Amino acid sequence: IKGLCAPKGSVVICPPTTHASFTDLVNSIINFIYTIALVIAPVMFIVAGFTYITSIGEPAKIKKAYDIALWTAIGLLIVLLSKGIIVVIKEVLG
Repeated sequence: IKGLCAPKGSVVICPPTTHASFTDLVNSIINFIYTIALVIAPVMFIVAGFTYITSIGEPAKIKKAYDIALWTAIGLLIVLLSKGIIVVIKEVLG
């Protein structure tokens, strides 16, 4: 943030972040996690599909593929709902 760091010649520790408030920092972290989840989820669904296709009827591999897809869907749902939950909490708390 401009104005918080001292000019050259003085010893001051500058803030490591450019966020003006804690809320901005939390929103930035949530947006980062949201973006990462939207990139990783399709890859995990592809991994689950590949595991299923290469299972050759083995029940253990089929269950593993099912579990990968299930937990990916649950995780993606949580990440997608997180932004909505935050808005609801903000409205409730004022």
